[in-house]
Amino acid sequence: MTYVGTKRCIDIAEPKKARVTLKNGEKMPVLGFGTYKMSDKHVLEAALETAISNGYRLIDTASTYDNEDLIGDALKNVLAKLQINRNELFIVSKLSPKEHGRDKVKKAVTTSLKKLQLNYLDMFLIHWPGAGNLKPNHPQNKTLRKESWHELESCVRDGLVKSIGVSNYTFPHLENLYSYCSIEPSVNQVEFHIHYRQKDDIINFCSNRNLLLQAYGSFGGEEGANVLLNDPTAVQVAQDLKVTVPQLLLRWSLQKGFAVIPKSSKPERIQENSQLNFVIPPEKMKALDGITTRKKYDWNPDDIV
Repeated sequence: MTYVGTKRCIDIAEPKKARVTLKNGEKMPVLGFGTYKMSDKHVLEAALETAISNGYRLIDTASTYDNEDLIGDALKNVLAKLQINRNELFIVSKLSPKEHGRDKVKKAVTTSLKKLQLNYLDMFLIHWPGAGNLKPNHPQNKTLRKESWHELESCVRDGLVKSIGVSNYTFPHLENLYSYCSIEPSVNQVEFHIHYRQKDDIINFCSNRNLLLQAYGSFGGEEGANVLLNDPTAVQVAQDLKVTVPQLLLRWSLQKGFAVIPKSSKPERIQENSQLNFVIPPEKMKALDGITTRKKYDWNPDDIV
């Protein structure tokens, strides 16, 4: 038996069915469907239909993806076609860096709701710890983050959002957040894969506070996909287990305690990425953990104060 999170004991023998109970009692799917850079409405609708048909129940988007309106239209059609209720889905969006601050957050949330054609969001994340118009070392970043969080807390109280969280937060960002929050974050969505493991301070902090870590970039993103998917150790382990490398990378993240949100527009890949009912045995996990390549392929928030 394998689990998500050191303190949750959520069985992930069947990841498509697995749910993790968040701090507020909401149940979040362990497997989600990412929509970054999916901007063709026909491709997006077909992808969402394939994903939902194959058991995905978490849909991840963001203001900066510029596709919330397309997702809203697509979900309306797909849910009607598949006869699935909206409350069976867990829909996540995120605050754009340019939307940080007391006067912008609620408008950002209501705009996302309107585009997605929803009455509420299951989760809303602060996408980035820095404000879009400030340099990384500008002290106002910290002030705006605090304002944004308090506004998101108000959105929870107003029923616009059920759960709130962050993305790309480092250990100092999290420490600062916990010094003033009245509603604690439920998720920290971060880059995580066999070439970039996240620092122990973040993993330990989140584990001790029952803060779920959700992995993005499991396949390396645009910059790292070719390298990551052809990593010799990963290729060999995948062959030994008779699974694909993407399946292996997703299952590895799950067994490390991270939820996952793979993205693809190809029906066969979407289906394949949901078929994770295998277990990587300890000796194979050790081989993957022993990969010496250390490379971050996406944005780096370390310099943001």
